Amino acid sequence: INAEYGKAGCSMFGAWGSASKDGSLVQLRALDWATNTPFQKHPLLLVYHPTEADSKVFSVLTWPGLLGAITGLNNAPLGVCEKVWLHFKGQDARMGTPWNFVLRDVLQFDATNDAAIARIKNAHRTCSIFAGVGSRASGTFDAMEYSYPKVTVWNAQTQPVYKNHPNITDVVWVDKHTQPDTRDPCLGDLLEHFHGQIDADTILHNITAQFETGDMHIAIYSYSSPLTMHVANAAPVNG
Repeated sequence: INAEYGKAGCSMFGAWGSASKDGSLVQLRALDWATNTPFQKHPLLLVYHPTEADSKVFSVLTWPGLLGAITGLNNAPLGVCEKVWLHFKGQDARMGTPWNFVLRDVLQFDATNDAAIARIKNAHRTCSIFAGVGSRASGTFDAMEYSYPKVTVWNAQTQPVYKNHPNITDVVWVDKHTQPDTRDPCLGDLLEHFHGQIDADTILHNITAQFETGDMHIAIYSYSSPLTMHVANAAPVNG
C-alpha cells in the first residue's frame, strides 16, 4: 500500500528552548485518519538496521503492508512528520519518488535538519504534503510546504503568521486543518498556554487531547537524553 494515495489531515509541531520544559527539542506527529478500517487493529513499530553505508538505525510507526515511512525516528536522532496539503493548487506528478519513500530515505541516511531538507529538495517529488523534520544536532524543528514544483521551509523565523496562527517563540507548528487555518485558535492557544512547560506528558494529556488530534496514531519524539519515542495507536473497533 502506498501512503501517497491516502494523504491524511494531521498536526505537527516542534518546541525547544524557551518553549519546552527542559529546553531540548520535543516533537509531535499526530495522524488524523480514518479509524474504521482494519489498519488500526494491526499497528507495528518496526526497527530497521540497514547495512548500506552511512545508514542509521531507525524506527517507523506503521501497519502491515504500508510502504515507506509516514512516522518515524532514527538514532542520530532525527524524526519526521507529515500532513496533507489540501489547499495546494499547483501541479502534481505521478512520475517520481513517493513522499513516503523520501521520508524513509531521510530516516535512513540523515542526521540534521539541513541534510534532510537538502534531500527533500533534491528528490524527484510527486504530490503535495506538509513535511516536518527535527533533530538533536539542529536542536530545532522545521516544517515544509512540499510539492512537485518546489519546497518552502518554515522555521522559527519564516513560518507564516496570520489570524489564529501566531508566531510563538521557539515553536514551529501546523494544525490539522487546511492552511491557512484562520478559524480554529485551539492549537495556537494551547501552545501559548503551555509555553515553557511543553514535554511529552503535556503534549499527550493537555495538547493532543484538548485539540482532538491524533485519532489514528500519535508519536512524540523527545530529544533529551535518554532519547524517547512515545507512541499511541487507535483502539480496534469492536475490540
